[in-house]
Amino acid sequence: MPPIIIASTKPRIGKTAFVASLSKILSASANIKIGVMSNKENSNIDYENLKKLLSRNKKCELLKDFYKNKKLPSISNKNKSIIEGPDDIKTNLDLAEETDGMIILIANYSDQIIKISKLYKDRLLGVIVNNVSKHRVWNIQNELVPRLSKDKINFLGWIPDDRVLLAPRVNEVVSFLEGEYLTEEYNKEKLLDNFLIGGLVLDWGPTYFSIHEKSGVIIRGDRPDVQLAALHTEKTKAVFLTKGMKPVEYVYYEADQSKIPLITVPGNTHDVAEKLEDLQQNIEFNHKEKLDHMVNLVEKNISIELIVKALETTPTG
Repeated sequence: MPPIIIASTKPRIGKTAFVASLSKILSASANIKIGVMSNKENSNIDYENLKKLLSRNKKCELLKDFYKNKKLPSISNKNKSIIEGPDDIKTNLDLAEETDGMIILIANYSDQIIKISKLYKDRLLGVIVNNVSKHRVWNIQNELVPRLSKDKINFLGWIPDDRVLLAPRVNEVVSFLEGEYLTEEYNKEKLLDNFLIGGLVLDWGPTYFSIHEKSGVIIRGDRPDVQLAALHTEKTKAVFLTKGMKPVEYVYYEADQSKIPLITVPGNTHDVAEKLEDLQQNIEFNHKEKLDHMVNLVEKNISIELIVKALETTPTG
């Protein structure tokens, strides 16, 4: 069977997330071989992320150093094959020609989707638009899709901009902020969907800290009253204490009782909040909760049937 090559208009646009979710979906009914182009940027990181997500799935086989020195492993057999390609058009086309494969292009709405799609010619299976905000849905349905249809380019669907997919682990935040655990490393693998600033809290504390799920709370190290309020809701998953300050003894006790980690970080509250704005570019797609969520999004929004059909046929056959 010919492979499906997942291409993109630029790096870090969601290829690994789509490869992992599509592989999991298709593995329900077939064996899947998964390759990451060895010459693509961050290929080792992408391979390790896929390995972490899919290594326990007995129907998924990861191919290391795929297409290294332009040497192909055996992929033309009864297994379905999915390859994470780069954002380089020539490389993807060369691989598609050599394997008789088809290409899925993942792009953001603002990218030159039609121009790039045309460069893939008859090797393009279709286009997926990723990271779609709510206010862009109308534009996709009423502007982009008709334009793609006019140029005979398949539109496979769109994936919404979703907070879960962007969420960091507690451990990732600790590392990024150069923090230090003051308690046991509770919740270190939990995802943080939101960050709250525990400064001037006008509402009753636990009410304020309960407004979001899976929150990381940033509080001055010398505010035990606010710290205790944050610890008194199960929606708080981590408390970050600024200025490198340690709390009073009874805050430690409450944290251990609630199994919520206390983490001291350098800088004041404003510094920490500002630094977190650059966190996203360091977050990888390698968490089971993210994979499960992405699978649901793909099943709901992408034309899986068309992809399966392409895997079972060849464009030249």
